[in-house]
Amino acid sequence: MIYLVYLLAAIGATGNPSSSQDVASPPPLSRPDPKPRGNPGNWATSNDYPSVALQQEIEGTSGFSLTVGPDGRVSDCVITQSSGSPELDATTCTNVKRRARFEPALDASGTPTTGKYANRIRWQIPRVVPEISFPRGPEMQGTAWARILPSDFPQKALAEKRQGIVKIELAISSVGAVAACKILESSRHADLDAKSCEIALNKAKFGPALDFSGQPTPGRVQTEFNWRIPGVGSTQPLPVIPIPPTLPKESRPKAGTTTVSFIVAADGSLTECQGQTTMDIKGFTPEAPCNAKIKMEPYTDANDKKVARRVVIKTNIEIEDVK
Repeated sequence: MIYLVYLLAAIGATGNPSSSQDVASPPPLSRPDPKPRGNPGNWATSNDYPSVALQQEIEGTSGFSLTVGPDGRVSDCVITQSSGSPELDATTCTNVKRRARFEPALDASGTPTTGKYANRIRWQIPRVVPEISFPRGPEMQGTAWARILPSDFPQKALAEKRQGIVKIELAISSVGAVAACKILESSRHADLDAKSCEIALNKAKFGPALDFSGQPTPGRVQTEFNWRIPGVGSTQPLPVIPIPPTLPKESRPKAGTTTVSFIVAADGSLTECQGQTTMDIKGFTPEAPCNAKIKMEPYTDANDKKVARRVVIKTNIEIEDVK
């Protein structure tokens, strides 16, 4: 909330050309509520996901209310809306109390005072982001394998308290198995790098990517392992976190036009799927939705009666020089 303070000048009308001007004192600055410093979205992230909730695949939203002291720090946190998980609720307050900082509330005289602040944190298990595959990339099945335990650490790395982040790329077969693992960015520790691929190859499970016709196809994902020893720079192990991929040149848009049309029947079924394109689109099969027996919510007329409608989708891509 932004408060604007206006300086008002009162001019005395005494009839004397040389009369003085009396300037009113500005109103006192006040702020009834504390104002967050920085982005509240950084107070708790997927990196902080409680290991128990992650293993049981629990998600939810924790609403909370904070008491913020005159120093801008959180003195108390109360859960006002439970996520349904004691672990998620407790982690919410733990991280917010540790990380949140505020511009404190101000009283009528502009003096810092105690205030209240309320918000919510949505806990959602991170999903692996597909790199190459359309319309659907590989989907991670379960998350227990993504949890790094102290027992996963190579003995020497654990003894020397070595930590690091390993970025990897996984090749997923058409049956959802991890077929290969490549190190994209090393942790600078060969044993942690090797262990990351070992865990992914032996434990990770995926639903395969799907091509235009809905058939399973090979795909790739990029992700990272964040190796942290409990009590050394963190309070708990971290899950695998998705890394937004850089698409290859084959995925760059190409100039051309594409037209796809189909009929959405009164029962929601798709018929007469057809199309044409001047672009080089791998696997372009406009009849795939009809072959896959896809259904949509049907269109309705002015009397709310379900009716058939033809849908025509036209796409035109132009590639221009930057001026």
